[in-house]
Amino acid sequence: MDYSDTRLGIKKFASTLKSFDIEFQPFIEEINTKEGVIREFADAATMERIRSMAPHVVLVNKAKSNANIQISKEFFRILRQT
Repeated sequence: MDYSDTRLGIKKFASTLKSFDIEFQPFIEEINTKEGVIREFADAATMERIRSMAPHVVLVNKAKSNANIQISKEFFRILRQT
């Protein structure tokens, strides 16, 4: 096999790939579009889940704040006794 045969083989292979690309391009574009829509829905669902957790986070932060206040009061009560 000489160099010209190799070039011919490469051109034929490239031509086949190009026709494959042209033939399936609409399908690829549709898949990319649908992937974008699915990604948007997934992001929205994730954000909704985060939003639904917000009241619980507020309650936990309040409880933590109340616990810190109680610990501080107890610390100063013990400190005054010594």
